[in-house]
Amino acid sequence: MSLRTIFHVRFSRFLKQIDLDLAKLARAERCARCDGVLHSARYPRKLRGVPDAVAAQFTRRESLCCAREGCRGRTTPPSVVFQSRRLYFAASMMLASAFASGDRIHRAERLKAVFDVDVRTLRRWQEWWREAFPESECFRAGSGRFSPPLSTPDLPRSLLARFAGEPRDRLAAALLFLAPTTTTSVPYERALRWTENCPQSTPRDPSVRGQ
Repeated sequence: MSLRTIFHVRFSRFLKQIDLDLAKLARAERCARCDGVLHSARYPRKLRGVPDAVAAQFTRRESLCCAREGCRGRTTPPSVVFQSRRLYFAASMMLASAFASGDRIHRAERLKAVFDVDVRTLRRWQEWWREAFPESECFRAGSGRFSPPLSTPDLPRSLLARFAGEPRDRLAAALLFLAPTTTTSVPYERALRWTENCPQSTPRDPSVRGQ
C-alpha cells in the first residue's frame, strides 16, 4: 500500500467525513446515561505521523456533551482518525506497524523518517497489535467475520488483507473495524453499532479471500 494514500489531502478529508458521520449517529442516539440531548463539545488534538497539510485538518476531535443539568456526561464517538489518546494518526500507526511486521523491523530508520516514529514506539505498537488487540472485545467480537481466521502474528497486515477494493477503501475499512476501540466513553456495543451503520461501512465489508 502506497504511503501516498494516507498522505493525500483528499484521503484525509474522506476520513474526516467518516468521523463526522460517526458523530452524527452518536448525537442522534442522545445521552446513554440520561437520554438527554447531546451538544457538540469538540476538544483540541494535535496529530503526529502525517505532513502538516494533513494534520491541519484534524486540530479537534469530535465529541459531544449532554445538555441536561446534573449529567453533562461526555460522549466521544469512535474515530478513524484518532487512535484513543495516542498522538499519532491512526492510519500512520496501522501502516507503520504493517510495514514493520515480521522481520521488517530493519526498516525502522526509514519508517522514522516517514512517520516521525522511533523504534521503541514502533515496538510498542507491534506489541499492542500482537498481544493487547487479540484480547480486546473488538477482536473477539469481530474476528468471526473473517474466514479463515486472522493471523495474529502478522497483524495488522493480515487485517488489511481481508478487505476488498482499492488501497484507500481497504485502509478505511480496517480503520472503521478498529474504531470501536478508540473511545471509552460509551459501551462497546453502542460504538460498534455506530461504525456498522456508518454510510461508509456498507460497501467495505470484509472479503472472504484467504491470506
